[in-house]
Amino acid sequence: MPSELSAAGQGSTEGNTFMFVKDSNIFGLEAEIMIPNAYNNYEAGMYLATLDSNPLGSLGFELRKSYTGISFNYDYLDGYGQKLSGYESGSLDYFHKIAITKLDGQTSYYLNGNLVKQFSSSSHDEDYWSIGSFNDEGLAYLTYADNVRVLRQGTAITEPDPVTVVSDPNGQAVVVQVGEKYNWNSSLDGVTLWGVEQSSDGWSAMTMRFENG
Repeated sequence: MPSELSAAGQGSTEGNTFMFVKDSNIFGLEAEIMIPNAYNNYEAGMYLATLDSNPLGSLGFELRKSYTGISFNYDYLDGYGQKLSGYESGSLDYFHKIAITKLDGQTSYYLNGNLVKQFSSSSHDEDYWSIGSFNDEGLAYLTYADNVRVLRQGTAITEPDPVTVVSDPNGQAVVVQVGEKYNWNSSLDGVTLWGVEQSSDGWSAMTMRFENG
């Protein structure tokens, strides 16, 4: 566990398995998760979360098998920055696709492709992204995760604007430069070029007209 998060685990008697990811370009995490009914005690769960190291805190979206039923539980912030909880119905023995994203100061939770909750979270930094499983009573548990994806912001690649290097007297492009490449027009029908060429007798005028090519 990162040293700046070690305080979160002090004195804990719960059973936990987790993984942290840290990268300033990450804007989301998604996974397909499943909790089997067999071989699982109550208060077992699996989650995606973001962690703020200072002040220490987390926001997460989890599937839990509890004494009161099977549910998706999630944290969100109200307009005053207070942490509240929300709930959605869940099921065991079935893979659910869940995701958590942070874009433009808004955290969003998705369940099977549908938006569950979106809220302002500008006061919460995503120092770490995490996926994990647990049993709050410290008992054995079994969970599955598949197709775990870390969503990162990429760098947009902009193609340079084409520049006409050679054109005929009518303004039709003959040779176009794109970046470091020079491209001939794929159709030169009707294009006439004038130029000069050097021969043994000196320089002479040259006229070229393209037909059917």
